[in-house]
Amino acid sequence: IIEVKEYCTLYNIKEWDEIFTTPIAKEAYKMLLEFNKEFAEKWAALKQEDDERMKNTELYYAKQEEKILTAKNAIKKGLDNGLISELTGLSIEEIEEIRKEL
Repeated sequence: IIEVKEYCTLYNIKEWDEIFTTPIAKEAYKMLLEFNKEFAEKWAALKQEDDERMKNTELYYAKQEEKILTAKNAIKKGLDNGLISELTGLSIEEIEEIRKEL
C-alpha cells in the first residue's frame, strides 16, 4: 500500500482534490462516502437502541426500589405478605426476604 503522500509525489499531485479526478478514484470516493453514511446511520440507530435499553433498565430498577420501599413500609404497618404482594406486585418469596432484612 502506498501512502497518500507518496502517491501524490509519485503522480505529481499538488492539490488534494486532484486525487479524485480519475474515474476509478471518483467511484472509490463515492463508495467510501456511501459507506460512511450507512455506517453513521447504523451507529446512530444502535446508540438510540442502547439509550432506550438503558432508560428501560434504569426505570425497571427505580420501580423495583419503589416496590421494595412500599413493601418495607407495609411490613412495618403489620400487613400480611399476600396483601403486600397484591399492592406491590412482588412475590411472596421476595417479601419474605425483605422481612428478614428488617
